[in-house]
Amino acid sequence: MRRYDTIDRIDLGGEEDRATRRRAVATTFVLSTVAVFALGAVIHSRVGSVTEAPLLLPQQKGKSSHEHGEVALFPNGAPDNGDPPCGPEVAEKTLGRRPLLVYREVSSPTLKPFLARDAPEDAPTVVVFPGGGFKLLAIEGEGYDIARRLNARGVHAFVLKYRVRNPLLRPDGPPNLDTLQDAQRAVSFVRHNARTYGIDDAKIGVCGFSAGGTLAALLSANAKTRAYDALDDVDDASPRPDFAIMVYPGNLVDFKLMEPYSYLRINNASGAPPTFVAHAADDRVQPYFQSVIYFNHLVAVGAGTKAQLVIEGTGNHGFETNSVCSTVYPDSSYTTIPQICDWMDNAISWMKSTLVIMH
Repeated sequence: MRRYDTIDRIDLGGEEDRATRRRAVATTFVLSTVAVFALGAVIHSRVGSVTEAPLLLPQQKGKSSHEHGEVALFPNGAPDNGDPPCGPEVAEKTLGRRPLLVYREVSSPTLKPFLARDAPEDAPTVVVFPGGGFKLLAIEGEGYDIARRLNARGVHAFVLKYRVRNPLLRPDGPPNLDTLQDAQRAVSFVRHNARTYGIDDAKIGVCGFSAGGTLAALLSANAKTRAYDALDDVDDASPRPDFAIMVYPGNLVDFKLMEPYSYLRINNASGAPPTFVAHAADDRVQPYFQSVIYFNHLVAVGAGTKAQLVIEGTGNHGFETNSVCSTVYPDSSYTTIPQICDWMDNAISWMKSTLVIMH
């Protein structure tokens, strides 16, 4: 379905009030099956604390998010895949109009819970995978900020700080096995501890950006077999997400063959969960047709039921971190906020109407 409309910007939560800007008429492309089916220099560092078990902190009055401390995914150490050791973990701020926290050299993966205040009983939970090319983690712009905005919409969230390493230690190509291990463990951890956090263990999905979108695709197609030997009772819980959201995902398609990379094993992905994909047509980093090809292959293997693909004309790559969607730090190359910035509301509408997991 092609839709033409002019709509007022709604409040997306947090510190950014986007209701003050009206965008011009834009074009939305939605492909349907049943309901229609992805940084800068350092200015300073900082360190956070990590616990080894679910930690519930007092609710901050007046906030939509109930934020908790980081929890170690592998209390006794992450699986050793024989990779070169990482350097010391680095947390740093990018330079630019909107300084954002990023992580480098992550060897100890963690989860940070963000529980929605006054969420309905049937509220879904999303495990968020930040992007960064598997070389760094855009943990703030594509992690914490996303979680808080989901909370404002009544959706629980957990932000995964997965393992990344110096790019000199990892050639370009598919992500290391450790990223899939971290994603599987994260979903299992949230599901195993659902009662502790007061969430529904049958409504746990993932949402990935750029490289995080690649990880969401990798997890979706490889959730039946765990990528490491079970360590404890956490691994008794299924690592399969109940749904997947991918925003400007990258590294999905082999450009020579014009088909999904073999490491995604998409041809064996008939059991992939319902999937929502959003991409901008002017993405100069990860071309949008990757998402189209990926979606088509989902349909071809029978995994396209209850899936949706949304492609907007403008927004470029990384619109959640590059100020395209910001009114606080606007991008001067855009006179209006692109429609792709509505991806979160579109995804939640998809969850409500297609998956019937929110009321």
